[in-house]
Amino acid sequence: MGYECEHDVRKAIRKELMTRFPTELERRLPQFHRCGRERGAGDSPMWAWELAPKLTYFIKLQPFEDKDQFVIEVAWSDEGTFPWRDLAPHPPNPELPKSRGRLARLWATGKTEDVWAVVPDEPDEVFWQRLAARRRGEKVSLLGPKPPPVEEALPRVAPLAEDAVQKLIDYGLPLFRRVAEQRGINWPLPGDQAARGTAAGEASAGSS
Repeated sequence: MGYECEHDVRKAIRKELMTRFPTELERRLPQFHRCGRERGAGDSPMWAWELAPKLTYFIKLQPFEDKDQFVIEVAWSDEGTFPWRDLAPHPPNPELPKSRGRLARLWATGKTEDVWAVVPDEPDEVFWQRLAARRRGEKVSLLGPKPPPVEEALPRVAPLAEDAVQKLIDYGLPLFRRVAEQRGINWPLPGDQAARGTAAGEASAGSS
């Protein structure tokens, strides 16, 4: 597969991700609203939930530029804008006024962390096997396997987007709740979250 075809596959995967993830996020967590420069968003898609005047939560989708993989960042701020300079310690400290970090660090047990891979990396041992074969004089490419055809890659996106949102619910929301409790802010009951998030989103829209 040539560069042009590989580029087209990556572009198609990115487009599918940019459709599937927002749809799933806004369905499962409607209190979060897509935000822009007014919240300090950069080039990556970002959603915000203003729980209280001094507490805003963020979710950032971060696709990799050179791989068909992505990660999710979660953050909070007492200033209402994304805290770009405030990387979270491990484990995160809910007492900090603002903090950001990758969602997968919330369940990581070592230095490595999970990514959501539409096209997984080649295992290191496979690369070393090919390198050894190359040194033996065999005609083996060191570039690795070709990316899958687009019709094979695209169906992988939706399950990964769904899993990422489920991980936000399982790991991200409990962290956000601890942040609110540290500030004495009431955490809304499940039935109140959508209405409270909509009100905050409308308030932000009206002030921008």
